[in-house]
Amino acid sequence: MRLSRRSAGFFGAGDEEFVEQTVKSDDIVLVIDGPVSANLKKVIEKYEKLPEVTVEWLKKNVGVGLASNVGIKLCRNKLIAKLDADDIAVPDRLEKQVAAFNEDETLSLLGGQMKEFYHEQDNVVAERKVPIKPDQIRRFARKRDPFNNSTVMYKKEDVLAVGGYPDTNRSEDYLLVAKLLTAGYKMKNLPDCLAYYRLSEETYRRRKSWKHTKSTISIRWQIHKLGVARLDDFLLVATTQFAMFLLPSFFTKTVYKLIQK
Repeated sequence: MRLSRRSAGFFGAGDEEFVEQTVKSDDIVLVIDGPVSANLKKVIEKYEKLPEVTVEWLKKNVGVGLASNVGIKLCRNKLIAKLDADDIAVPDRLEKQVAAFNEDETLSLLGGQMKEFYHEQDNVVAERKVPIKPDQIRRFARKRDPFNNSTVMYKKEDVLAVGGYPDTNRSEDYLLVAKLLTAGYKMKNLPDCLAYYRLSEETYRRRKSWKHTKSTISIRWQIHKLGVARLDDFLLVATTQFAMFLLPSFFTKTVYKLIQK
């Protein structure tokens, strides 16, 4: 199957970078997961006027997993590129990823590297490095998500074939990857940085909450049951996650930065 230059859908709720790509998409879907502020609503309504943009306003917050499934179903094209609300795609992201799918028709999902920044995009403080080759991805997936969520592009039909994203507010992207791995789909990462992730103090507070800790451990157990992670992998990750919940915030930040290196 050959994929055209305009065969990528793009859903999320980022800034202008989802419109200003070197390869344009004719199908941009924004899913608004529940009520938003008046200021943000004005920004979204501005983009809603563009012919290539479809905005789906959900009346209540349904969670990241279900909101993502809504976006998938609305996308008309064979390829879908994912972008979360606070993240920034590099200008040639779609161009590089569509070219990779054209080169390898057996590919189901493709991600890339991502940089983290505080306040301004040029204030990069870390890089989320993920493995590139399929065999490296499978090994990496035993303990951590081998993809940066805001860099992934995938075939719509393959994601729907495994049931889409799970109904969860945490690690829904990791569990989707685990389902694709179990089903035998081919996945890779590019060595290039494809997106920038916006850090804030709220980022660390969310990671230290009991809700986040409990949900993360639950997802890791499901990934173990799928056969992607061994029991010792699950126990190591669960113990580490629980320890980070109990330890002071400054320690959590230090550990997180070390993990990303």
